[in-house]
Parts: sequence; C-alpha cells; structure tokens
Amino acid sequence: MHSFVSELRARSQYPVYRSIATLALAFGYVVALGLVLAGLFAASSTPNGLGVIAVAAALALAVVLFAHLLRELLLMAADAADALLDIASRESEPAETAGANLDWQDERQ
Repeated sequence: MHSFVSELRARSQYPVYRSIATLALAFGYVVALGLVLAGLFAASSTPNGLGVIAVAAALALAVVLFAHLLRELLLMAADAADALLDIASRESEPAETAGANLDWQDERQ
C-alpha cells in the first residue's frame, strides 16, 4: 500500500497544492520558534520567568502539532483527488467518454 501512495504522490496532478502543504508546516515551525523566542524574552523581564517559558513552550508545541496535522490533512485531500483521477483514468476508455458526450449533446437538443 505504501508503494501505491508513493507512486501516486510522485505523479500527482496537484504539485503546487502539495508544496503549499509543506509551506504550511514550515510556517508552523517559524511561528513556534517565534513563540519560544518571545517567551524567553518575556521571561527575562518578569519575575515569574519559568511560568512564561512553560506557557510559551506549550503554545509552541501546540502550533507544531497543529501544523503537522494540517499538512497531513492537506496531503490526504490531494491523495484522495489524485486517487479519484487515477481510478477514473483506468476505468474509462476515450471512446466511451466521447460516446457519452455525444449522447449528452443529443439529449440537450
């Protein structure tokens, strides 16, 4: 099954969408890093610095987990769309599709 998914992703019809999923993950990492740095900066200027660091680290962890979940959801959507296109391309012959289109045009008239 893993080879099917790898093969499907290698010949995806949605490479830009998959790139956006990877960018969303990278953005999540940048936001998490910003939260940690902000927590460290805020901890240096407050008496309860350990609490501030703990809250910032927890928020950063939540952002990273959300970014990973978002990336997986976006990739699953692209996988589903690619799989549907793959199934449709294997099940229909060009002649059948052309015939179906002609039948549809006849019904409109």
